[in-house]
Amino acid sequence: MTMGADLRPDASTQLISPRALQWLEFALATPAVLWGGWPLFVRSWRSLVNRSQYVQTHRLGHGGFA
Repeated sequence: MTMGADLRPDASTQLISPRALQWLEFALATPAVLWGGWPLFVRSWRSLVNRSQYVQTHRLGHGGFA
């Protein structure tokens, strides 16, 4: 959706405000990230709870969720 402004810069703010566009993109992206990353999140959480090492735990702790 953000790339639509590259195709038609004049129409990007006419259809929806930039603030509303940010919320819309957040709402559309969040389920995809949760669905795709769920196994990773579960395994990382379990390794933190069990205090065992898992390479993704380290990565997620340093900005993998951002």
